[in-house]
Amino acid sequence: MPETTWPTGVIARHLTVGGATVDIVEKAVEYTEGETGFGPIGNGYSGYRQPTELVDITLTASCSGCTAIDEKKFTGIYAYARRGFLDELKPWQSPKTWAQKHAETCRAMPRPMGA
Repeated sequence: MPETTWPTGVIARHLTVGGATVDIVEKAVEYTEGETGFGPIGNGYSGYRQPTELVDITLTASCSGCTAIDEKKFTGIYAYARRGFLDELKPWQSPKTWAQKHAETCRAMPRPMGA
């Protein structure tokens, strides 16, 4: 039986046929790139110049049984669009697609604690 608490940083988890887990972890690096013409506030515009806050996001799916890994990198994502980013990806972009497919076929058992 897999552990019931998720490790820190895991944003999605799939259970494999063999009882291991495929965990998706997000690593994000935020930065500022220059100034925009007008910054968005709600559905309108603020009317003043403000910095463009961008995020580079790396989503890594890794199997705790066979140690297979799938990694996707996305650069220059607007910081305000980061929330729910994983759910908004197209199937061919998302590590969730790889994780689900891998979980359906991987028969590797989870490694024992301390191994």
